[in-house]
Amino acid sequence: MEYKIIYDRNNCIGAFSCVVVGPKFWEVNADNKADLKNGIFNKETGFYELIVEADDYKMALESAEVCPVKVIKIEKIENGKTITVYPE
Repeated sequence: MEYKIIYDRNNCIGAFSCVVVGPKFWEVNADNKADLKNGIFNKETGFYELIVEADDYKMALESAEVCPVKVIKIEKIENGKTITVYPE
């Protein structure tokens, strides 16, 4: 099973809570916003996206939950269908 992290970087305020709980996925950029490591920019949505395996789900979810401005969304990809996990 796979999950997708969807990140709205434009609205990030640079609290870096995601970096603290999810250093595997997040890093601090020179412009004082978080970057989604290996995230791919989706031109249609304007968000960065990264597919992660089930083993990394807990860390991905914690990153989304601690974001004070809720710019991180987690979706589950199962049998070609997408189900929003966070926020519900």
